[in-house]
Order: sequence, then C-alpha cells, then structure tokens
Amino acid sequence: MDIKIDLYGKQGKFFMCADRFSAFVGGIGSGKTYAGAVKAAEFAVKPGSLGLAVAPTYPMLKDASMRSFVELADPAIEKINKSDMTVQMRGGGEVLFRSADNPNRLRGPNLHWAWID
Repeated sequence: MDIKIDLYGKQGKFFMCADRFSAFVGGIGSGKTYAGAVKAAEFAVKPGSLGLAVAPTYPMLKDASMRSFVELADPAIEKINKSDMTVQMRGGGEVLFRSADNPNRLRGPNLHWAWID
C-alpha cells in the first residue's frame, strides 16, 4: 500500500500510537479521516479481523470514510459489497461500514476494532 503519513506530525503520532484507545482530534481538513483510514487498514488486513467503521451520517460514511478507506486499502481488498456496506480483505479480515443515524444498528457484532470517523 502506498501510504503517505508524516510520521513526525499529528497523523503520524496517531498512527504510531499503540494504546488500546486512541483519538485524533482536529479541525476541518486536518486529516482525521485519512489517518483513521490508515489505522483501520492496518487492523483490517489481519486474518480473521472484524472491524466497524462509523460516521455520523450515511452520506458522510459513503462519501468520506468508506471512500478514503477503499482508495487507501485497494490493493488489500478482496471484495466490496456496497449494498451491505462491507469490505472483505484478502487476508480474511472484514470491515462493516455503518452510520450513526440509527444507533441501534451499531449493536450486535463482536468486534476486534472500531473506527469512529
């Protein structure tokens, strides 16, 4: 994957953080979605990994979060199911993309990781 991260900037500090929970807080255009997609792709390629990517609304999920993830992780993606909003990775990992419009839809799956964009 051709990932462009400034390892010495805020994105790099977020990406390199090994804490169980991490957050990248910044203003519009600070690279939050891109940095989150990079970190999500890192977890998604692990065999058997099940992850959840969440955005506040469906348009934001489709137009920003999922688009950024797919563009970044394209070489590692096996299959994209746009009707189910899922991505299967070549290594056996899976990513579920959900909006927070209806919080009850976020319940249920036992996840290995989550990305809230």
